[in-house]
Amino acid sequence: MPPEYPRPAPVAAKVAQSFARSMGLLTLRLVTGGALLFWRAWAQAEGAWSFIWQKTPWDLPQNLSAMGFPLALPLGLALVLLVLVSALFLMIGLLTRLSALILATLAIVASALYHAYPAAAETAVLYAGACLACAWIGPGAFAIDRVLLALTSRRPHS
Repeated sequence: MPPEYPRPAPVAAKVAQSFARSMGLLTLRLVTGGALLFWRAWAQAEGAWSFIWQKTPWDLPQNLSAMGFPLALPLGLALVLLVLVSALFLMIGLLTRLSALILATLAIVASALYHAYPAAAETAVLYAGACLACAWIGPGAFAIDRVLLALTSRRPHS
């Protein structure tokens, strides 16, 4: 007869599961948002900055114009700003679901526009999937959204 080992208390198991889930969500948010921020948006932001202040060429408005988008320069600037802010918000967990939905939508559109370039389309689909997972699951415990929820749900003592 095997020895009986004490089973973990149900509360401890739930706490451990909740912690692991929140750490997984934090990792997903940091990796997805960080990759979008530093490898995608930041490079475009530097290109926009150089274009505006140093009059160097910037390929994003030219690409948008070649695809038939009107007002390519303002659209390019708006897209860069939108991705910068949304990726940062995703990383810190502020307006997480909205930021993730914005990024997923942009990634899905990018995958459709770049379908002729399989590597770019595949990367965009992977970003879209990660962002949709963040949108569906939520920010987790380690997010500013959670702190704001706790602060706004407090009721004054009567």
